Amino acid sequence: MKTTKILLGALRISALIALFAVAMPAKAQTVNVNFNGNGDTYTGTGAASDMGTYWNSATSAPFTAKTFSPLLNSTGGSSTVAVTMTNPDTANPYDASVNNPAPFANPLLSDEFYGQTATIELTGLTAGATYNLYLYSENGGYNSNLTTFTFGTAKTVSNGGSEASFVNGGNYVEFTLVANGLGDITGTENNAVNGLQVQFVSAPVGAPEPASLATMSLVGMALLMFCKRFKKQSV
Repeated sequence: MKTTKILLGALRISALIALFAVAMPAKAQTVNVNFNGNGDTYTGTGAASDMGTYWNSATSAPFTAKTFSPLLNSTGGSSTVAVTMTNPDTANPYDASVNNPAPFANPLLSDEFYGQTATIELTGLTAGATYNLYLYSENGGYNSNLTTFTFGTAKTVSNGGSEASFVNGGNYVEFTLVANGLGDITGTENNAVNGLQVQFVSAPVGAPEPASLATMSLVGMALLMFCKRFKKQSV
């Protein structure tokens, strides 16, 4: 009888663990950055599949290089991510939101750093992990020069100025990238950048996802409780 009760208790604990694991999927943390020259910062969702609306404001264009840190995630919580920009045209942080704003997502698509080729480096990522990187370029409602972002491969934004939604290739491009051994991702842009989103996709190969780690911890706790209970009833 005692053994049956113990087994039933263990089954109940296992069922609760399974339900908890289903209800707790691995969360894809996203960090959003709005590059701007006037201090106005976008609030809302971007092209990434993330419902967070918080955007970090990068309001001071660097003269040679500047690191924007600490950055918060899309829900306003802490993150380890930082963004460094090297060699943008610092004389030209531009705001089109006054004279000719973008028809959508202001001030994100109306305020930018633009000019010569700049390097964009993301640090504080998980080494070997996979990320989606979204890079935005739009000169408000103006039809402007193309912007090419190069992160391993080159992708171009048309900068048409007429899109009423986020359009891949129209006002942003998306890369799927793996952080290097230092937890960095680096690339360039050749005209203008309004903002970016970096979203965690998956852990390095062979490393458990956050939800898996939590589930294993719960299993360990359940087994420990089972062993203690069994020991007491066996005495």
